[in-house]
Amino acid sequence: MSASSSKLKIQLDVETKDTTADIYVIDSFFRVVARGRGTQETFELKPGIYTVKVRVGFESREKDVVLIDKTEKAAFD
Repeated sequence: MSASSSKLKIQLDVETKDTTADIYVIDSFFRVVARGRGTQETFELKPGIYTVKVRVGFESREKDVVLIDKTEKAAFD
């Protein structure tokens, strides 16, 4: 892996319908690598496999995303 490819960041856009939503991005080692709050967040992440978890009150939903070489979007209803 070259030095330039190790610095590559991919944009992940997360959209929710609730302004009180807590957003967590979890890597393949089960570490929270990014977090946000509200109806929309954008994260710059290294290529890899992630789980996006959105929590509102006592409910939570998760989606797996694979970041390879383009912007990804995770939308939650």
